[in-house]
Amino acid sequence: MTAIQLHTARYHGLGLTDLQVLLLLAEQGPQDLTALAVETGLSNPAITGTSQKLVGKFLVQRLRDHWTDGRLTVIELTELGRVRLHQITGKFPEPVSA
Repeated sequence: MTAIQLHTARYHGLGLTDLQVLLLLAEQGPQDLTALAVETGLSNPAITGTSQKLVGKFLVQRLRDHWTDGRLTVIELTELGRVRLHQITGKFPEPVSA
């Protein structure tokens, strides 16, 4: 990630961790919060806070994993999230099916 990309992310109210989560979702598709915590090195409460922030900005949306007991929260990039990543990185991430 370049300094210009980070500056652009901050312009849009996003920090480094927010951008890291968005990029992971763009590259890997929908992820559960525990997997994202491992990928980013964040604690579970920290990744929960980050996901809530991104949901509030309509950049990701929560899904319930129907294959488990329903308590596992999965998030995925929204169309607005893809557009925001394009504005920041200059690349338009293609939707990834899980």
